Amino acid sequence: MNKYIIALAAATSLCFGASAQSTHLRLDLKNSHAVSYPISDIDSITYSSAKGNGMSHLNVNMGKKAEQYSLDNINVCALTNDIPVIDLVTDDGIYDVADKVNWHPGKITVTTNGYPGMEALDGMAFQLRGRGNSTLGYPKKPYRIKFDKKTAIHSSMLKAKNYALIANYIDPTNMRNTVAFEIARSLDLPYTNHSIPVWVTLNGNDKGLYMLTEKIGLNSGSVYDIDEEKGILFEMDTYFDEDYKFRSEIYNMPVNVKDPDFAELQEDGVISDPDEYLNLWKEDFSRIENAMKLKGDEDLWDVLDLNTTVNFLLVYNLTGNCEVHHPKSTYLHKTELGSSAKYSFCPVWDFDWAYTYGDGGEGSGSSTGYLFKGTGLGNNFFRDIVARDDFREAFAKAWDDFYKGGKFNEILSFIDSYSSLIAPAAADNYDIWPPFNSGSDDPFADNISSLKKWLQERAEFISTADNFGFFAGTLTPPG
Repeated sequence: MNKYIIALAAATSLCFGASAQSTHLRLDLKNSHAVSYPISDIDSITYSSAKGNGMSHLNVNMGKKAEQYSLDNINVCALTNDIPVIDLVTDDGIYDVADKVNWHPGKITVTTNGYPGMEALDGMAFQLRGRGNSTLGYPKKPYRIKFDKKTAIHSSMLKAKNYALIANYIDPTNMRNTVAFEIARSLDLPYTNHSIPVWVTLNGNDKGLYMLTEKIGLNSGSVYDIDEEKGILFEMDTYFDEDYKFRSEIYNMPVNVKDPDFAELQEDGVISDPDEYLNLWKEDFSRIENAMKLKGDEDLWDVLDLNTTVNFLLVYNLTGNCEVHHPKSTYLHKTELGSSAKYSFCPVWDFDWAYTYGDGGEGSGSSTGYLFKGTGLGNNFFRDIVARDDFREAFAKAWDDFYKGGKFNEILSFIDSYSSLIAPAAADNYDIWPPFNSGSDDPFADNISSLKKWLQERAEFISTADNFGFFAGTLTPPG
């Protein structure tokens, strides 16, 4: 009943002008994104019933356009005037982080500014360091924050000790990652991260608009329900910089153990020898490659989950994210060793170098370029997946459902809603970190328009190109 009261209160506030100091109506939806509408665009909020027996839907009426939401699907309905502010104060007073090794203890304060679901924190102890690889070399630094115990920071996220603050330095829309997460969520990909726009200060210095999200890992707010003593989270990444890692035997893929920490498992008496345990997982991973090359009796989809593979690659293809080509930041997980469980690709991650951003910088990303090209190690691996008739049949159906079934248009609407919410903060962020098109009369609006146009062109390309835009030319299935 509370959600009905909250929704009614929001509508009443709009009707009686209580929103004079608020700028947006925001709805946090179950198992989906949050939507936000400028109050100036809303003519009225009404209620309707799908079955004629009381209120069941909330209608946001804006001129000739109306958006309808089931009340059962609304977690929070609220009026808000700004995004949350995160103030970081370290004991040593640094101007900025220098690496991802040294931790800086201090206090963190979160001011919610009425943002639905956000938890206020008042000078809570925490630690700060840098995160990322190439992104750590940019002027606007990405951060990892760590608490002494699992701490709630937003209702969409599980309590966790660790969170990430993504800088989006090369992303003039400040929402490329957010949009990719929304695409993944629309496809029901497991363990998709959430995205909360926040303004960050460090020791009194404005650092700009950031994306607060879960830190990827097992038994965390990310891949939260896999037993660390049995399961695995791999990251295929050419940086090849984790303590435990191996090269796959057929495709020479750089496979890093992201989680768990094998040394900790040894200390806890779960395993006796980390190197032997690593070899067991290497042998288990080789079952994927053997099945891809039709070696042995196992079918690929008995080892690797078909549905998540299709949807995972759909996200990367639609966004033009070539990380899988190298590969970099390419995650897959499994609940336990052996044939009783399958590997699954996900969570999706790292979409700043995607969409309109290409090797030549912002504006050079081609909407009609094939996803896999060049000599990256991921090319041969994913080519042998995409070439399979059963993959192609499953992808064609998934793409048709997504593109023609309305989900793609929902993504475009989400871009409009989310960009409206962050527009004031994005403008302030441009004052600190000017975008490449800073000479434009309205650079943020232009960048959002470019993003939407690029996605529309990309969707058309996938619908008509060879091999759905993955590879050019004829692909021969392995055999």
